[in-house]
Amino acid sequence: MKDVDAAYIFGSFLERKYFNDIDVALLLSESLDPYQSLRF
Repeated sequence: MKDVDAAYIFGSFLERKYFNDIDVALLLSESLDPYQSLRF
């Protein structure tokens, strides 16, 4: 996706077959206006 500069996923699913949560972070392109960035 060209609007996402970087993505990071972290959670216990990396170590176990079951998990309670997943943390996701996105670094969006600076060229997006505020409305477009909130659509993610």
